[in-house]
Amino acid sequence: MTIDELAEFLGSTELFRSVDRSLLAELATDLDTVSLHDGEVLVREGDSDQNLYLVLAGGLRVYGRNHRSESILLSVAGPGDSVGEMGMLADDPVSTTIDAAGPTRVARMSRAAFDRFSAKQPAAALVVSQSLSQRLQRSLLSLALHQSNLFASLEPDVLRDLESELETFMLHGGETLFRQGDPGDFLCIVVGGRLRVVVRGADSQNTIAELGSGEIVGEMAVMRGETRTATVDAIRDTQLAKLNKAAFERFLFKHGKPAVELLVRKLAERLRNTTAGRRQGSRNISTVAIIPAHATAPVGEFCERLTSALSTFGSTLHLTGARVDKHLGQEGIVHTYEFAGGNIRIVAWLSNQELAHTYVLYEADPFLSPWTERCIRQADHILVVAEGDADPTPGDIETELLRHDNGRYMAPQWLVLVHREGEPTGTRRWLDARQVERHFHVRLSDPATVDRLGGF
Repeated sequence: MTIDELAEFLGSTELFRSVDRSLLAELATDLDTVSLHDGEVLVREGDSDQNLYLVLAGGLRVYGRNHRSESILLSVAGPGDSVGEMGMLADDPVSTTIDAAGPTRVARMSRAAFDRFSAKQPAAALVVSQSLSQRLQRSLLSLALHQSNLFASLEPDVLRDLESELETFMLHGGETLFRQGDPGDFLCIVVGGRLRVVVRGADSQNTIAELGSGEIVGEMAVMRGETRTATVDAIRDTQLAKLNKAAFERFLFKHGKPAVELLVRKLAERLRNTTAGRRQGSRNISTVAIIPAHATAPVGEFCERLTSALSTFGSTLHLTGARVDKHLGQEGIVHTYEFAGGNIRIVAWLSNQELAHTYVLYEADPFLSPWTERCIRQADHILVVAEGDADPTPGDIETELLRHDNGRYMAPQWLVLVHREGEPTGTRRWLDARQVERHFHVRLSDPATVDRLGGF
């Protein structure tokens, strides 16, 4: 194809139709085309592939794995559709296999080519990035549905119909999905992240469930036409798919038996948990934010020691802002604010790390920053680390981000006082200055003192 033909094709696709045609000609010069025969593999699961593929003719089949790790067909991309969005966003191995559905031609765009376009045309690139993010959300939704035990028995056509009715969106850490007493006009499926379900009484509140990827929430109020019986908050940045009441009724009408069986399984699971006295979805802590109480707090050294201690219990990943930038191949991306267009790219990558590892330690910056805010939003637990002989007055991070009166859900906080030598003194000054559940005295030269934190 000529450059003009490729530019015309790009302008006809959902991803690029909002970009000025004169700019697309510039981008088209960096594309190449690939021809495939029926069944030929374009990308294999586990490959390192940093390309976006747009179907010119024919089709591409995308295969993933279900909850039993069996290969399943997730989707088929036709002319004008794109696949490989995650390859444009991160350096991780590909999680799907893509092959040709009949004789197929695709246009291949490398991440390097798109980065060059972004540097020259940032406004146009932002529009495309937002579209990429939306498509990535749909891909992650498909994976979450297929990998969930709850949806495992649905036939592929039923699952595709359900997926087509869902509207994806992001709930940021600490935000509320709905409140007790609100109208029950939609239900949600968790794509990635984690929700906390709380029932509030006159003088108390009780956490009855924590819900992760593939779980459903809010279905009872929708079924019964009643108000919400609980409040649901995002423990961390959470990707969700919404099914409103009208869409739910369409799905029930079209697929009555499997839809009802799905909800019956959900209710049966809830009943078993209630009867056994278990909190649904309860689990041990897996994400920990390490927050410096002052600029010179030894958080890096402490994180290394804690990583070693937690590794005896399971795979442990220690993340800093610089390490995330490197993995995502874009310097400074961790300083994307939570409502900015690139946020989904970071959230999707972090969600994958939390699925792949037993523990993830988020080491915050020693100052207020979008990365520090993200560390706190992602955390099941927060450790505030300080030198034991430093000034105990809370700094900007604690004052601005760890307040308990800001209306958002706040993860439990512990204080870790690091001592180089001598016996611990002055602990009361630290405790009087902040609200923490527990405190620990640690010597980084003595691994046993850090190991005590390993059990959480």
